[in-house]
Amino acid sequence: MRARIRRQYIALLATVLIAGCSEASSEPEPQPESQTGSITVSVATTGLPLDPDGYTATASAVVQEVDVNGSVTLTGLSVGSHSVTLGGIASNCSVSESNPQSVTVVANETATVSFTLACMHITEDMTLLATDREGTVYVVDVARGEMTRLFVPVTDDGSGAMVSIGVISSMGWVWGTEQWWFGFGGKSECFGCVHTFDAATGVSTFLSDPGETISAVAGLAVHPVTGRVYTTVADGSGGLFELDMTTGSVSEVFFGLGDDSSGKGLTFSNDGLLYIGGSNDLIVVDLDTEVTTPLGVPALTGFPPSVISSTIRSMATRESDGTVFAISRVSRHHPSYLATVDRATAELTHAASSDEPLDGLAYIPTRLVEAVAPIDPSRIVFVSDRTGNLDVFTMDPHGGNLVQVTHDAADDDDPSLSPDRSQVAFASERDGNWELYVKNADGSGTPTRLTNTSDGEWDATYSPDGSRIAFLFAPVGTNNWDLYSMAADGADIVQLTDNSEYDANPAWSPDGSQIVFQSQLDADWEIYTTDATTLGTPVRLTQDQGINVDPNWPADGAKIAFSSDRSGRWEVWTMNTDGSGQVQVTFDGGDEPKWWADGTKIIFSRGRDGARNGDLEIYIMNADGSGIRPISNSRANDEEIGWR
Repeated sequence: MRARIRRQYIALLATVLIAGCSEASSEPEPQPESQTGSITVSVATTGLPLDPDGYTATASAVVQEVDVNGSVTLTGLSVGSHSVTLGGIASNCSVSESNPQSVTVVANETATVSFTLACMHITEDMTLLATDREGTVYVVDVARGEMTRLFVPVTDDGSGAMVSIGVISSMGWVWGTEQWWFGFGGKSECFGCVHTFDAATGVSTFLSDPGETISAVAGLAVHPVTGRVYTTVADGSGGLFELDMTTGSVSEVFFGLGDDSSGKGLTFSNDGLLYIGGSNDLIVVDLDTEVTTPLGVPALTGFPPSVISSTIRSMATRESDGTVFAISRVSRHHPSYLATVDRATAELTHAASSDEPLDGLAYIPTRLVEAVAPIDPSRIVFVSDRTGNLDVFTMDPHGGNLVQVTHDAADDDDPSLSPDRSQVAFASERDGNWELYVKNADGSGTPTRLTNTSDGEWDATYSPDGSRIAFLFAPVGTNNWDLYSMAADGADIVQLTDNSEYDANPAWSPDGSQIVFQSQLDADWEIYTTDATTLGTPVRLTQDQGINVDPNWPADGAKIAFSSDRSGRWEVWTMNTDGSGQVQVTFDGGDEPKWWADGTKIIFSRGRDGARNGDLEIYIMNADGSGIRPISNSRANDEEIGWR
């Protein structure tokens, strides 16, 4: 009995326990409250230039990027005190508040923290540059009143070839960027084009053609506070436009600036006023109020007496002291003048003159200027008829630092630089017949005559060590030019060839033991070599019915470059020193090839249209013919190249 009761009790207890467990499993167990929260970080930045890649906001191990004027929320932060740090701040920007800032995170809530930054304009060493209507850039030395060629910027013509970019009507640079840019006038192939320019490569890239809105980007100016870029144009409307330097598009600001020639010169003063100059007026524009104030027709001080009026083509402001400079011209066919601008009276005071048709003017960071023309002691020597007759010039490998070596009214031709680049040997008819002379390569001093005969001497070429000069000699009244050499001072003359035909264009082998030259020895023009020390027997290298001329030996002696018309036009070819392996390396015209120092590049001449004659310019290319780009850029013929 007692046992049965105990069993019933145990069964009942089990039933109750089972029921209790069943009820417990049907209700959710209580969850612990969340122990995390968030922090929203807000950033406000003023000034220029702004940080280009924004900032980072960090709390504990949580890191997120945040825009210079934006906000970001850091989530999953534990409850309690956190230190919030704003990182990635550019050196020209500073935070007004403490950084880091302490903030308390409450569970399931979002705390806030704000950072206010101010960015200061970065002051850099600046160089004043000018541009011309041929697409050449010049360095303006205000203190000395001089303008010297810097380089010829190029662009891809669409087929991979590099060509000069044409009329550069304006130029500028936006603070903090690594590129500068050009605007183009109505005489460019692209009306109103905008190009960005990479100083590291010397190549400009087409950005846009806002020509449907404006006829030319004739002036460019960057606001000193906002960094916005403005342009205006001499199209009769007196319109002012803002230029988007990301897309190259333009948007109207307002019209009615008055002078229908406004837009030639455009610059901001340090206090943010916009100055626009033309032929009839200098106008001041307050962009905040859109109020324009004419200052009157610019008066001229210190200009040549014959210049009684001059159109402002471009303007630029020197940030260090606020001085405004202007380029002015009477017309495109007259000299260009650099002048300072009196911002109160519009008076122009003459500072320098140039025979080049200058159009653009801008201050560019010196570091970017030096990038396009790195220091290189090499010099290219050539002749040009830009002065009205043939004179000798030198320039650096980028087309800059142009030096006129000779200034005689008679023609000077066929120059050669001494290996130490101190002297130039050349032929001249200044004394009645062609003789050889030598002059300081910097143009100083007077020429020293090396030959003095009634016959003719031509084609002077220095040996690799500079001790001797190879040249041509022909008795008076004949056309029988033979190859000779002499000491660098004109002594110790030695005859090297003796035939009844015309020899020409000698060039030394790197070790000075041989001379390569062209000759009509076998009826047509072919390339030969001969001993450089004594009268020898020439060895023929080319065997072609075409004309093969202008041979040149590189310093490493591996290949001989020459020009030939065998393909139907004058092109540059290369071959092994025994005449084998002849390869055509240009296909759009090429003449007078000269090897660069290490044998990796060739400089040569050709016309702008590829012809051998007509507006000859100097170009450079890789040894295989790739990467052709112009070095010279003028309205004259530049030819008869030499290099050291």
